[in-house]
Parts: sequence; structure tokens; C-alpha cells
Amino acid sequence: MQYFKRYGIEEAKQTGQLENAARAAYAVYNAGPAEAKRYRATHSTAREKKVDGAFWDMYRGFANHGEPDLQECKLITHSVRRRMDSPLPS
Repeated sequence: MQYFKRYGIEEAKQTGQLENAARAAYAVYNAGPAEAKRYRATHSTAREKKVDGAFWDMYRGFANHGEPDLQECKLITHSVRRRMDSPLPS
């Protein structure tokens, strides 16, 4: 939570995208404070892009109500995608 408060919120303010708070916090957790903006940097290595992309895919999956499959280490996503602020179906 410290990384989210310290780096993530600032990144969300700078970019105007709330989701970027999670991306920045994960980048700091993974690579240190100097890398808070790594997920959007053009100089990232292929490995860094793969790591950040895998996190982002997982984040979006959970945000869209995906369910974890712990045996396969992946998310089961529903065929209907909903935005995070969309009302749940009745």
C-alpha cells in the first residue's frame, strides 16, 4: 500500500488515468522507485515489457470480474467484458 500511496497516486495524477496508479505501484515493487514510469517508457527491455504486460493483463482480468485458476496460474475471464464503473447485471 505504501508504493501505491507514495508513487501510484502521483502517477495517476500526472497521466490522468486512475488505473496507472496500480501500474506504477507494481513497477516500483518490481524494480524500485526510479522505475515508477517504466510501464510507459519506450526504453524498457523486452523482459520488462513482458513483466509489466503480464501484470496489466492480470489487473484488467480482475477488474473485469475474472476468476483465478490457481492450478493453471491464469485468469478465467467472462465473455462479456464490463467496465469497472458499469453496473452489475440484474
